[in-house]
Amino acid sequence: MKKIVLLLAMVLVLGFSTICSAASNASILGNEEKSVDKFLSVLDKNNGAYEEIAANLTPGLQKKVDGAALQKLQSQIADKFGTLKEKKLVVLEKFDQGDRVTYLAGFSKTQVVKIIFAFDVKGEKPLINDFSFVPVELKKAE
Repeated sequence: MKKIVLLLAMVLVLGFSTICSAASNASILGNEEKSVDKFLSVLDKNNGAYEEIAANLTPGLQKKVDGAALQKLQSQIADKFGTLKEKKLVVLEKFDQGDRVTYLAGFSKTQVVKIIFAFDVKGEKPLINDFSFVPVELKKAE
C-alpha cells in the first residue's frame, strides 16, 4: 500500500513540474512572438522608428542595427520582398543559452520567405540576438 501511495505521489509531482515547465516556455514564446511582431511591423513601415524595437535587441545587435541601418534594411526588404502579407510560426528550437524561432512568411513580391530569429534568453526577457530573411524557391512538380 505504501508503495502505491509513493508511486502515485511521484507521478503527481512529475506531472505538476511538467505543467509548470510548459507554462514557463509558453510565456517565453509569447514574449518572443511580441518582439517579432514589433520588429516586423517596424520593418514594414516606410519610416518605422528605431526606438520601437531597440529595447528588444541585445546590446551587440543594437550596435550593428542602428537607425540608419534600420532604414537601409527597410528599403532592402521592400525592394526585394515587398510588403508582409502573412507569417506563420513553423519551428521553435530551444537551446541552453537561447532560442531560435523560424517563420514562413508571404510577401507581396516573394511568395515564401523563411525568417529566422535567434533570441538570447539569459536575462529577464528574451532579446533578439540575430535575424535572417531567406527567400524560399518553390519548385513545381513536373
